[in-house]
Amino acid sequence: MIYYLTNRGSRPCILFGYPGVAALDAAGRIVQHPAVRSEHPGTSGTVRPGLVRLGPGGSVQFLVTSVDTVPNPDCATSFPATTLQVYPAGQTTALRLHHRMMICDLEVGAVTTR
Repeated sequence: MIYYLTNRGSRPCILFGYPGVAALDAAGRIVQHPAVRSEHPGTSGTVRPGLVRLGPGGSVQFLVTSVDTVPNPDCATSFPATTLQVYPAGQTTALRLHHRMMICDLEVGAVTTR
């Protein structure tokens, strides 16, 4: 799934790399493990990290994928989650999106321009 981050501030910012992503259960605990950073999230082409300048009101995107073939060697079953937690690249405060999902082996791609 593609997610977006928008600069809501009045100054430009620069992002580099990958957001920190984890799926959380109803108690706020990380489900399975945090997303693994990947230059090939899911079935996408290569997405290499680079500097992204984000002006006020500008947006970037990133891809989060989960294995959808369960059972597999890593997941006997999918894991239920209620929230997606995202730390924008270089930030220490998480954003949380309430979203019910079943996940297995999350991967996250680098932030890129839209």
